[in-house]
Amino acid sequence: MADDKTVTCPDCKGEGVSRGYACPGFKPVEIPCLRCKGAKTVPEEMLQWIKNGAAMTEKRRAAKIPLREEAKRLGIPASQLTDMEMGMVKND
Repeated sequence: MADDKTVTCPDCKGEGVSRGYACPGFKPVEIPCLRCKGAKTVPEEMLQWIKNGAAMTEKRRAAKIPLREEAKRLGIPASQLTDMEMGMVKND
């Protein structure tokens, strides 16, 4: 059975939005947080995904392997590897 514990989203700090500026006019904008999709919380296990992803990225970069090359070696789309390295999906 899946663990249904949640924690405050580490990206938006529980606000549910990401803020930035849009052109033209450099106007402030808010969009739903890309990690929690506006829910303000994420599954507790995602914190480990984030740590694992950071370690994957560090290892790949230390070896000077481009993301697309590593994705090809793994036989997965570059977008999937990006999601793994960003801790958006399970990556152990």
